Amino acid sequence: MYRFLLRQKYKLPVRSYLVFMSEERARRRPIPGLVTYADDDGTTITSPYEAIRLWELDPELAFEPGCEALLQWVPLLRGGLAEVVRAQHAVAHLVAHPERVPPRCPRGEVLAISMASAASLR
Repeated sequence: MYRFLLRQKYKLPVRSYLVFMSEERARRRPIPGLVTYADDDGTTITSPYEAIRLWELDPELAFEPGCEALLQWVPLLRGGLAEVVRAQHAVAHLVAHPERVPPRCPRGEVLAISMASAASLR
C-alpha cells in the first residue's frame, strides 16, 4: 500500500524490499516476490518486492562514498564481524566531520536498510 501511495504522491518509481537481518530467522522457502492486497470493494493492489539477505552483502559496500548509512549494519553483513573496528572508525570520522557525508548512496541498498531499521523498532 505504501508503494502505491508514494508513487501517486511523488510520481516517481518506487522499489519495495523485504530485508532479512538474520540467516537463522530467515524463511527457508523461496520468497514469492509479490504481495497482493484486496479490499472488500474489489480493489486489488499488487506490489512486487525484492528480498535482501544482509548476511549475503559484501561489507565493502558500507565503505563506499555515499553508503555511510550501512555502517551500522556491518556486523550483520557477510564477514562483517572482521570489519567492526573499521566501521567504528568510519562512524567516528563522520561524527567529527558531518559536512563530508554525501547526500545519498549511489545504489538502492541504503533505502532498504533504513526501512529495515524502522521496521525493527516496531
